[in-house]
Formats: sequence, structure tokens, C-alpha cells
Amino acid sequence: MGRHVVAGLDPDYHVTVADRVDGGSHQPNGPVDVLDIKALDRAVRGQDAIIHIAALDAAMPAGPHEFFHTNTLAAWNALHAGYEAGIRKFVVCSSSTVYGVREMVPRYLPIDEAHPTRTTSPYGLSKRVTELVASGFAQRDGVTVIVLRPCYVAYSHLVERLASEAEPAEPDAEPLPPLRWYVSPADAARCFRAALEAELVGYHVFNVGAADSFSSEPSLVVAESEYAILPEIHRPERFDVEPRASLLDCSLARETLGWAPRDDWASVVAAQRSRGG
Repeated sequence: MGRHVVAGLDPDYHVTVADRVDGGSHQPNGPVDVLDIKALDRAVRGQDAIIHIAALDAAMPAGPHEFFHTNTLAAWNALHAGYEAGIRKFVVCSSSTVYGVREMVPRYLPIDEAHPTRTTSPYGLSKRVTELVASGFAQRDGVTVIVLRPCYVAYSHLVERLASEAEPAEPDAEPLPPLRWYVSPADAARCFRAALEAELVGYHVFNVGAADSFSSEPSLVVAESEYAILPEIHRPERFDVEPRASLLDCSLARETLGWAPRDDWASVVAAQRSRGG
């Protein structure tokens, strides 16, 4: 995700990257591990804002302790180092995993930012704690923290699998999102930029997802099949107009950040196949 966000900011911003992988001209201090607070202190000096994405993704082969330790400490370090360096604007990457739709039936659909966060997985809990840390820093005078909750990011190597709706053969691999929501990397990157440029104060949370589903089935049929019951439906007209509308409600990002997804599932698949993927 970081590479897409950097590409979406160039050349309009001077971007400094803190990553364990050498990023060339974007890393004047060389590789930086965000778990190394001293190295991070040096990397954030002179910056105007921080976009914090560094974490172990849910699809990575990591143990429960690794997920929780790495992701929560990385968030604390990024916010603490930035605050100590005088930075007062932060954009933090969370995840739609916080809603716990793998573990529990949603209270209602589509899921907006007011829906309870109920995940019990190590990765999901690490993101809930990340949000708690972010909200704590946002209580400080003059600090703005915008948290984004992207849903399943449809990277190019995943598109064909999503299009076939095939669960992975590997037992430890991340399963498909039960509600078949996704976002293209380009759309997610544009939302990070919109959050960076937003003139907001305090703490804000936004869902980030495509307007449609990657399933060929109507979204409410998918939900009822997944949970054996159909949760309460808010704004049912949404699904009368577009049966495959996403079950993640991103209208708050549109209304507040001026962001809306540009890619639909047909265009994502077409683009991937035109590249020979």
C-alpha cells in the first residue's frame, strides 16, 4: 500500500519514506524499522505530516504475538516520534477488519463507521488498539489524526482469485472477505491523499472501499448466505438501485473528504487481464 500512496503523492509533495526496504531517493536516511524509535525519531525530523501505514498485513504469515506487538508498537512509535518532532497532522491506516464480520453477524448492513468494532483476531485487535492510540494522540492540543479503514485491497496478484471467488488452498492464508468488499490500490491511495489534504481538526475515522462488490451475486444474497440470516438493512434503496452495491458504507469519506472510488470490479479485472495477469 505504501508504494501506491507514495506514487499518488509524487511529484506534488516531498515524501520521505520510513521502511525496512531501501526506497532509494525517498529514503535519505536509508532503511528504517519503525520499531526502532531512535531511527524513527531521526527520519521524521523536518516533516509536516505523517501517513502511517507500516504494519504486518493480515495476509502475511505471522503469529498472533507478532501481529499484535508489531502493529501496536509501530503505531505508537509513529505518532509519538511525530508529536515529539512537532508534527500535528497524522493519517493512520487501520482496517475494515475491526468490524469483526468474520467472527460475528453484523448488527446491520451496510456497515458504516458507527458500527461497533468487535473483532477478536490478533490482527483485528492490533488495528483496534492502533485506533485507540490514534484517538489518544488526537486529544492533545492542535493534533489532527485521521484514521482510514480500507477493506480488502485488490492488489494485482489477487484479482483473478477474487474474480473466481476461490478460497485459498493454503490453510494459513487469509480467506476471502465474507461480505465480498474490496478497494483498488489506486482508489485507496487517493483516499490517503484526500485525508492528508483535508482541513479537519481532531479525530476522524473513514471507511475506504469500492462502490460495488467483487461477487457476481447480489450483495444481500451474499450476506444471507454467509450468516444464514439477513441482518437489519439500512437504506434498502441502495440495493434496489444496485444489487451488487458494497456492504461497506463509504459515504462519510465522500461527504467529508470529497473522495469517492473511481474503479469498479469490471474495470479492475479488465485492467489486470490487459496486463496479461
